[in-house]
Amino acid sequence: MYYLDPHIHMISRVTDDYETLARMRCLAVSEPAFRAAFGGGRVDGFRDSDRE
Repeated sequence: MYYLDPHIHMISRVTDDYETLARMRCLAVSEPAFRAAFGGGRVDGFRDSDRE
């Protein structure tokens, strides 16, 4: 059986994870709709991300 993973957070995965998903018959993945808060160590950084 093939499947889709609709909420997998691929930004934090490594190449081996993609290969494993393919072997397990995953057809597609979908990243959640948010911007990762890299460099968001301050409150203003999160406020600024809403304006981009």
